[in-house]
Amino acid sequence: MLLNRRFFVLTIFLLIVFNERISALSSNQPALCSTVKWSQTATTFVNSDLLGTKGADIFIDRNNTIYVAPSEKHQILIWNPNSIHATKILRTRWSASPSIFVSNIGEVYVGVDISENKILKWVSSANNSGNIMEVKTQCASLFVTSNGYLYCASVLEDIVWKTPLDDEMEMVVVTGTGRDGSSDIELDDPEGIFVDTDSDLYVADSMNDRIQLFRLDETVGETVAGQSSSDITIGLSQPHSIILDAYNYLFISDDGNNRIVASGPNGFRCLVGCDGGGTRSHQLKSPQRLRFDIYGNLFVVDKGNSRIQKFDLLEDSCVDVPTTIQATFSSTLTEDHERFARAPFYPSAFFYEVIEMFVSQNGFYIITSVSSIGLYGYVYKDRFHSFDPTSRDLIAWNGERYSNDQFEFTLELHAYAKYILVVTTYNPFVTGPFSITVFGSPTVQLKHIDIEQFIESTYTSSLTHDSKKYSPIDCEAVPREYYEAIHVNVIESGFYTIMIDEITEMGMKLYIYEHDFYALIPFGYLLKRKDTCERYESRTITLELLSDIRYVFVVTVCMLDQMWDFSFKIFGKSHVYFQRTDASPVIYSTYSSELTTDNQKYDKECTRVNYYYETIELTVFADTYYDFSIMQSSDINIYIYENHFDPLNPKKNLISIDEHICSNGGEIKHTVYLRSDIIYTLLAVKCYFTTL
Repeated sequence: MLLNRRFFVLTIFLLIVFNERISALSSNQPALCSTVKWSQTATTFVNSDLLGTKGADIFIDRNNTIYVAPSEKHQILIWNPNSIHATKILRTRWSASPSIFVSNIGEVYVGVDISENKILKWVSSANNSGNIMEVKTQCASLFVTSNGYLYCASVLEDIVWKTPLDDEMEMVVVTGTGRDGSSDIELDDPEGIFVDTDSDLYVADSMNDRIQLFRLDETVGETVAGQSSSDITIGLSQPHSIILDAYNYLFISDDGNNRIVASGPNGFRCLVGCDGGGTRSHQLKSPQRLRFDIYGNLFVVDKGNSRIQKFDLLEDSCVDVPTTIQATFSSTLTEDHERFARAPFYPSAFFYEVIEMFVSQNGFYIITSVSSIGLYGYVYKDRFHSFDPTSRDLIAWNGERYSNDQFEFTLELHAYAKYILVVTTYNPFVTGPFSITVFGSPTVQLKHIDIEQFIESTYTSSLTHDSKKYSPIDCEAVPREYYEAIHVNVIESGFYTIMIDEITEMGMKLYIYEHDFYALIPFGYLLKRKDTCERYESRTITLELLSDIRYVFVVTVCMLDQMWDFSFKIFGKSHVYFQRTDASPVIYSTYSSELTTDNQKYDKECTRVNYYYETIELTVFADTYYDFSIMQSSDINIYIYENHFDPLNPKKNLISIDEHICSNGGEIKHTVYLRSDIIYTLLAVKCYFTTL
């Protein structure tokens, strides 16, 4: 986050009142059973024509009225209960930022970005407004409690503040220091907030990859999900939104991992988007806001796909599990057992035993333990990596912190699939006997297995003044981060765990590319990235590597112009081989023009508002990634179409491109994969209608 910003964004709160009666403000928090599931195939509730491309906020009240505030559409859309189409559109002169909160009787609080130095109270019936508050900040998320407090999460100031909704309007900082940081009293881009019935505050601390809990009147946070947790939770990447159900279980939009995850009696689990990001109905791309309706259906603002997806709650997923004992297993953890680090920031001090589970019938099963020592249990599907206990194969976990019986899972298991139960202890260096009991449908088999021994490959090097520089994310005009590129040759396909060695005391960033690496096109061919720049960052990552694909690992520093030694290890079924390499060269092509009143116009957003545009035929001679750069000051947007552009149907032939706004504020870069056998049309259009 930039600390020396040259501007601020003024946030205006609008209170849109549909009648005079005051009511408590609330959101839906359904009471969900332990076996609840949602459909993995979503229906699109709002598409890009209504939503635009800049995201939105959504709120669903307890009458099941749905409110959507698209960021670029200058309006709030309202769906009455059971309506297919928006029944009311509140057109405004301001651009709504993604923050909205609504009461049972239709009081609408909206955070908006506007240049006027005032806060408006807008009454729709009287069609007038008045000043109510001045706030020189931007609220990424709003929350209004039943006792009359308005909470605002400010990403510019890295704080959360609250104010009573009375005449005084005194603002009090609840948490944050006013500067970004990762300690338990600091925040870094707090994107989402939720306040429970005890007035405890939950914060989606996005750039710290965690969810923080601040008890009432406490400024020191507890990490309840993500990085730096004192207990194993789930790995998060830039979480954007947090909501709770009736039992205070967490539901999180895991933006960087393109999925929705939740906590529950079995620990954390992935709900939707569990197979990676994408455009299909079971996938998400940069999910942001999420809400429940009164039936427990889950609505997700799928920003990267410019849509709002509805995942239906499966009513028949709440079932009674048979209480018949189907299998038992007994053993003793001793000092002869292998040890591992059961959570990312623990030492390898926990003895463990691995048990393979097979079931012959699809259904729900209860897996429970009994022991004289505090136990902790993990359930994995397909594989278990002792170096990466929080990998995506982990489907359930808990321990004595959650249950008097040490651990207890209620899980849906599928016939003939491979499941792995790992039994370990809650405290380090503890040994003792334990027993496992499985209840459910017949038949269940439990057997001890030995974990496959992994082969270790190590790469060690140094970043020096002789190292080359590049800008992996921030697209600086003068690259300032030293880097080294390593070609990694995989001999045998399989899952490999990459571990950043502890000698890298200052931390490092690791970017994994497949096929090729262009230093000037850092997002092209990017497969995965990992950094250990913060103290609590996990040092491991597990992913599948294929023998027929060329991989390039790029190591760079956490601090600009810094140099130091680094090392990483790769554990897998066979050796991998390393060779230093160089970035592939790029070729520049330049096009210049000017939009004037002689240019044609078209209805870019299907709102009967016309924008000047120009089309350019685009031909490429290689199938690869390309970067298009345009100065932000030019107020030009670019779009790319396969074959031709139809101004009467601007969505036809439009291809998806990744947009990256450079931190220096000078450029906007677009990264896209293009093929040599297709003729493309590049469309340059003004950001604002009929202005030049």
